[in-house]
Amino acid sequence: MELIIYSPTYTPRSQYVFRQCFEVLHPLNWRTIRDLDTYLKAEGVKINYSNAAQDPHELWIEPAGLLAAGDIASVKPIVKWEQGLPWFFGETGSDFPGDVFSQIFYLLSRYEEYLPFKPDRHNRFTAANSLAQAEGFLHIPVVEHWLLLLRKKIVARFPGFDWPLPSYEFVSTVDIDRAFSMQYLENWRYLAGIARDLLGFRFVHLYKRWKAWFEVFEDPYFTIPSILEWHKEAEIKCRYFFLVADYGKHDINNPVTSPIMRSLIRMLCGHQDFGMHPSYASNTDPERISIEKKRVEDFGKIIVEHSRQHFLMLRFPQTYRSLMAAGIKHDHSMGYADNVGFRAGISRPYQWYDLEEETSKDFWVHPFAAMDVTLRSYLKLKPAQAEEKMTQLREQCLAVGGHFCILWHNSSFFAAEGWKGWGEVYERVVKRK
Repeated sequence: MELIIYSPTYTPRSQYVFRQCFEVLHPLNWRTIRDLDTYLKAEGVKINYSNAAQDPHELWIEPAGLLAAGDIASVKPIVKWEQGLPWFFGETGSDFPGDVFSQIFYLLSRYEEYLPFKPDRHNRFTAANSLAQAEGFLHIPVVEHWLLLLRKKIVARFPGFDWPLPSYEFVSTVDIDRAFSMQYLENWRYLAGIARDLLGFRFVHLYKRWKAWFEVFEDPYFTIPSILEWHKEAEIKCRYFFLVADYGKHDINNPVTSPIMRSLIRMLCGHQDFGMHPSYASNTDPERISIEKKRVEDFGKIIVEHSRQHFLMLRFPQTYRSLMAAGIKHDHSMGYADNVGFRAGISRPYQWYDLEEETSKDFWVHPFAAMDVTLRSYLKLKPAQAEEKMTQLREQCLAVGGHFCILWHNSSFFAAEGWKGWGEVYERVVKRK
């Protein structure tokens, strides 16, 4: 049975939303019809996306106007809660409390991030700026909940319609900003590290540094073997994002000239999903992305199409345009540093829509729900509290058949730097899946 959408106003925005809903997130046999007579004569499951009801058997969703627009207006949605979900476009004259398609577009396009906002010290859009945090639904993958409600109403009205439910998936990702804390550094960084430890009376660091000089596995950041073993035991794959930048204030990775770094990248590329970690500096000098991408490709003998922004430095539309220009097709930065949850209201990958150009791109956005640094440094949670927070997010993803994706760092296991107990949390979360 075919899904038919009556939409007399045909726009790039509306077609983008329909494709994400009925091809990417819930693959169905569907088409749109603009002519009313053709729609009324058609047979199938009917969704009427117009200003008035037309067919007694249809599901009617009244447009709020956002998908018909062609500009970026200063929109300030007013949120109401019904059926346990937020609604912020449209009234209750149709079969829904609001315009579900406009709401999905608003969140997926990151509409609010194109409007003026107060950035943090890294010039980022924060969770504190978002409608989702302000209205209390940041922790809910609302896009998927809205689609499941749409499915429920359609299946109730058209019992013979086959609408398969999506499957839950756990996704682990690890950022390697610096593979070694105390080994494989330039001489001046060795000496600077010793000086900092002495002046700060950091005797644990000095002891670790001394041991690491004689045995690489004593380096507190070199946790990759343990991470690989946990993933093997849990029978999951992990995607690694490697920083291979030139040294800078925020790019303090091990030097790319080191043979051990090249060997490590080559080893991980051999049996793991792999991506690059564009440098902090690349945000003001986008040409660095191509240079760093080529480094990873040369070291790993692979083609790199996945990346995650260092420091989650994500600005619309500049960041994604720069990544596309360098040949990147998948970005994994869709999450916040200052809070956990679903930045775009969704847990699963989707296509990017360039709001300035008003066009859908062949570029995929991969959201994540929680980051280790967020849990410890921003939210000030203890390990047990962080594990409970991730359990709650996991349950949200389970409820909608979503993807529960977490972001961890290889450096987030060093007790002397405040990470005591966090390694055990990561191990349990990975094995629980």
